[in-house]
Amino acid sequence: MFLMDTHVLIWMYQGNQRMHPNARDEMQRSLERQSLFVSSASYGELALLISNGALDLGADLYAWRARRLENGIREIPLDSEMFIMSEQLIGQGAPPDPYDRRIMATAMVNRLQLATADTRILTWDGPLDRLDVTTRK
Repeated sequence: MFLMDTHVLIWMYQGNQRMHPNARDEMQRSLERQSLFVSSASYGELALLISNGALDLGADLYAWRARRLENGIREIPLDSEMFIMSEQLIGQGAPPDPYDRRIMATAMVNRLQLATADTRILTWDGPLDRLDVTTRK
């Protein structure tokens, strides 16, 4: 069971070549088993990127999100435990980006493996189960 980082969610639907084929296959199998997740924080991050002009999904974000949910990706809403944990992660040397920490906290609270290519998350030495989607490690 995987929680996809925001960029992995995008890569899954853009066929991004940076994603290792084995990692893509694992994500697809999880999707088929209805055990592929995304944090609601990812949609907040996408909204920010779109409003800043840094990203164009080619569709309205509401419609894009609805299609992901219809395709079987399960969304995990943020709750107070995740917000508290994401702020506590600052003192543990986690990445400074609040969206990264919220996504990390979502994975940790729900005991999911975080699928990411973010080197700041991958090199963090805290208690987070993660999968490097670029190398399949």
